[in-house]
Amino acid sequence: MPVELGAEFMHTAANPLRPVLRAAGFEERRGVSSHLPSESFRPRLESFLAASCTPEESISVEALVQRHATDAPAAQLLEEAFGAQRGREELRRTSATDAMHELELELADDEFMGEHNFRLPAGWGTVVDHLAQGLHCETGRRVEHIGIEAGGIVVEAVGENGPLQYRAEQLIVTVPLGVLKNGDIQFTPALPAEKSAAIQAMTTLDILKLVFVFDGDVWTFDSPVQQTRPSPSTWWHSTWDGAPRDETVIVGWAVGDEARRMLQEPPEVMTARAAASLSAMLGRPDHPPRTATFHSWGADPFTRGSYSHVPPGAPRDIRDRLAMPTGDRIFWAGEATAAFRSRTVGGAYASGARAAAEVLDARSRLVEAAS
Repeated sequence: MPVELGAEFMHTAANPLRPVLRAAGFEERRGVSSHLPSESFRPRLESFLAASCTPEESISVEALVQRHATDAPAAQLLEEAFGAQRGREELRRTSATDAMHELELELADDEFMGEHNFRLPAGWGTVVDHLAQGLHCETGRRVEHIGIEAGGIVVEAVGENGPLQYRAEQLIVTVPLGVLKNGDIQFTPALPAEKSAAIQAMTTLDILKLVFVFDGDVWTFDSPVQQTRPSPSTWWHSTWDGAPRDETVIVGWAVGDEARRMLQEPPEVMTARAAASLSAMLGRPDHPPRTATFHSWGADPFTRGSYSHVPPGAPRDIRDRLAMPTGDRIFWAGEATAAFRSRTVGGAYASGARAAAEVLDARSRLVEAAS
């Protein structure tokens, strides 16, 4: 059974990838619903958003909640409204304007993040292989420089056998935000000031995902999700429905301050502590997992962090600024540039479709200018 160290779920019933994968014959299974809105949530949220002024860009969600949680019903509404944000980062580190804008988009879409989650038993790797059919793909190349010169783009990279150079008329940049923030790719001429400012204004999240595999069927809880102490505080049963029961895959999940504390420990110590906590939760302290692993996306030079995040102080349209083409030559895609459902595979896919349309539109202008 595939084990996902990164993205695991296909979020939302309206995910743009669902019809593509269904047409290709991919099997999907219903996953854990992490947010089931209460009956009165939608109308109450609509009333709150209609009555609330757009907060200053410097305001955090934590400050917004403190300002508006004037009674128990208001506090309950805000706790439910911003639960998804709390599941990614501390509210004090989260932009109130961005969080409220996301809620407005979800209301318009009539689906909140976490209501409908799906699994792909074949694994996301098979999806990548399917989408890449017919394309010439090269891996193991670290891009170091992108230059614009007369007539097109020059990309300089390093492979296992030394330097490489590629030429193209146009280019889509879709590397993770952390790679851009770290300056791992140099641009000539330098990127416009607004683009550089957009890259630096956003942050990458500190998220820790640990994956444990046990022999046999060891998950005895009615709910597929459990909250515990000590860290990590969230666990879920990651074995998809219908999978053989000769093994159980369980995921431990930590975000924000909790993840940062755990990542300060040596990996072997952190993993051992988490495994012991999980075995105790399962009521099997003498039954350790067969395998225990995690991937440090923050330490990975090809990601330098997990998915993107908008902190207090960032402009409301920060993702649009990041997505804006650089002339008619360089275009931008990836979850950080997604106008909706950022931080998801679906959002990343939609951003790629948007960038492809921009390339074709600009190409017509380039052809016209050359004629």
